[in-house]
Amino acid sequence: MPLTAVRDAYDAGARFMLVDLAEVDTLTSADIRALQKVYKLFTSQDEHIIVARVKLCNAPPQVYHVLKMTGFLQNIPNYETMQAAVDSFKE
Repeated sequence: MPLTAVRDAYDAGARFMLVDLAEVDTLTSADIRALQKVYKLFTSQDEHIIVARVKLCNAPPQVYHVLKMTGFLQNIPNYETMQAAVDSFKE
């Protein structure tokens, strides 16, 4: 999903974002920067520890490894399935 579509969704009232990484083979520095922008857009400074408004799912092992190395998984949870991620928003 391009960042313009993410911004449009946010401007239309979306306050939670689920990023499905099933089709992603690798993450570039531009991809990491895009994820960072999505996280900053959806997460206020006051909430970053309390509420996870951006979540990931279906990250292949090589993508999961990059996310873990870059520290993204400290703030953005990853779920093995889309259903598990969707259900986590209800908790």
